[in-house]
Amino acid sequence: GFAGRVGRTLDVHEIGAPAVADLATMLRAGAAALIRFTADGAVEHLAGEMPIHLPAGATESGGSEILSRGEVQVVDEAQLRAAGIPVEPGVPEVLVAPLTDETGAFAVILVVRRDLQRLRFEKSDVARLKNVGEQLAVSLRRGMLHEQLEFEARHDALTGLPARTMFETEVGAAVHHGHEGE
Repeated sequence: GFAGRVGRTLDVHEIGAPAVADLATMLRAGAAALIRFTADGAVEHLAGEMPIHLPAGATESGGSEILSRGEVQVVDEAQLRAAGIPVEPGVPEVLVAPLTDETGAFAVILVVRRDLQRLRFEKSDVARLKNVGEQLAVSLRRGMLHEQLEFEARHDALTGLPARTMFETEVGAAVHHGHEGE
């Protein structure tokens, strides 16, 4: 059902929020995060209380070291600190899954264990996150491409300002809204 839930829409927010909620449930996690890297920084989708400072970009200190591995991995607190990623004390393990395409990592999933009786992730958890990550990467990349195309269709390529039709629509809406207030 996961692929169906995240594949129904091209809205990246409607993909990210349910994805992290599903991941937290599937992996019995205390927290899950999806961080999308954009030209303006990072967009976060969170479920639960994340005890890790999330990277603002794929090249932020530590972010590039962890993401350059390009595979789902289990990382412990010491490895996160060594990579320069601030983490609260007592985090036993974190599952890290970079979402990649031909351009490299465009997002990352982080999952933190909740169950204090079983502090370690199992091989099946890694395999499940790898599978879910591959499905999510396709939907998320498609949504990000749609978002980019929508922006480019409505904005001037040189200035980034709204194109004429968008400008006329916005002015018309503002004028209409202004007349309603009279």
